[in-house]
Amino acid sequence: MKKIKESVQNENSKSKILEVATKLFAENGFDGVSTRTICKQANINISMISYYFGGKQELYQAIIDNLTKNLTEYVKTFVDFDMDLKKLSKKEKLDFLYNYGNKMIDFLYTKISNDVLLFMFREQQNSRAQINVPALNFMNKLFASIMNKKETDRQVILSVIFFISQINSPKLFSAFSLKMANKKAFTDEDIKIIRNNLKKYISVMFE
Repeated sequence: MKKIKESVQNENSKSKILEVATKLFAENGFDGVSTRTICKQANINISMISYYFGGKQELYQAIIDNLTKNLTEYVKTFVDFDMDLKKLSKKEKLDFLYNYGNKMIDFLYTKISNDVLLFMFREQQNSRAQINVPALNFMNKLFASIMNKKETDRQVILSVIFFISQINSPKLFSAFSLKMANKKAFTDEDIKIIRNNLKKYISVMFE
């Protein structure tokens, strides 16, 4: 019983460190945050970061790994990463892409916090952590198949980036977006508009 209690406490402490560190890294960047500040805000002993992660760089990588794991598990509920796209017609691929985009809208607008999204945005600005995102790799594969090009083709890569920006820009710049709309949070109607815009974007991109 004691071991179970200690295990729960350890997981709670570890989760708290990840939560606080994500928020601080998102707001201040890697260099603007010290392990001492993280521990102070998480209300834990500074030795806990070394105990659980090893150091600040390893903690940063752990946040990336955790985000990647959560996203991968979510996408796996509706995508088989090993599926043979050659068996699908172009229309089926486009329908699949739209459904994929809709699911990602659900993920970004209902399943993760602004802190996590801002952290992801900051991480894209540097190469501090090692990242391998199966969901993104599959999207690249899908675009390449639709466009009949290699996955390494610059047009494919940039098209994927533009596609992602159509989905996450309103949430990423939520303060600006909501201020313009005179709202405090995104509504179901807002998300419906984002879905419709995504559909139009796909139609124009592959017309």
